Amino acid sequence: MDITSFLSGLKTEASDTIMSDLLLCLKSSLPEERVLVAVLLLHLDLIEDSQVYSVFRREAVKCVITTLECCLSNKKFIANCRTALLILGGIFSVSGEILTEIWLLKQAGLNDEDDETISEEEERRREEWLKSMVSIFIGYKKKSFLETLSNCWKLGSPDLARICLVTTAWISHALPSLFVPELQFSSMALLLRLKESLTSDMDIQQRVLACLCLLNFSKISGKHIN
Repeated sequence: MDITSFLSGLKTEASDTIMSDLLLCLKSSLPEERVLVAVLLLHLDLIEDSQVYSVFRREAVKCVITTLECCLSNKKFIANCRTALLILGGIFSVSGEILTEIWLLKQAGLNDEDDETISEEEERRREEWLKSMVSIFIGYKKKSFLETLSNCWKLGSPDLARICLVTTAWISHALPSLFVPELQFSSMALLLRLKESLTSDMDIQQRVLACLCLLNFSKISGKHIN
C-alpha cells in the first residue's frame, strides 16, 4: 500500500485549518512526541502538491532534524524518531505495518518477507513519494539533513546508527533520479560512514543496506565514489 492513496482521502477544503491545528499541536506537544506530529503535518502538506516550501513544511522538517539531534543526548527521543523516519520512507502493508526496512532489504535481494503483490501504478507512486520526500529534506537550507544523519550515525548509539543507515538507504534509493547540485558536498560525510561500516562488526542486514546505499550513490550522474 502506498501512503499517497491513504492521505489523498484526507484532503478536504479544510486542509489548511487542519494543518494549522497540527502546527499548534506540534509546538505544544512534549519534545519527544513532536516528531510524530511533524510527520503527519509533512504528509498532509505534501499532498497539497505545492512547489512552495510552506511554513508547515519548514517547521515539520526542522522538527525532524532537531529530534534526530536530540537522540544524541537523550535516549527517550530514539523510539519515536525511528518510527517517524521509517514512516517517511512511505512503505506500508495493507494492514498498516511499516515495511520500509523490509522493502529496502528486498530491493537488495536479502528479504522476501514483503511478499505483497502491488501494481505497476502503486510502485510508480511509491517511487514518486520517495523522490518528493527526499527533495523536501534536501531542499531544507537552514541545516543539512544529510550532515545531521552522518553526525548522529558517527556519535550515536548502535540503535541510532541503524536508524541513520536505514534512512540513508531510502534517501539514496531516490537520489539517482533527482538533480541535486549541492549533493556532492553534503553527502561526503555519509559516504565515509558507509565505507567505514563495511569494516565494522555490523550484522549482515546492515552491511547489505550499506552496500545498497553505496550502489545508489554510485548511480548519481556526474558523481564518482572512489
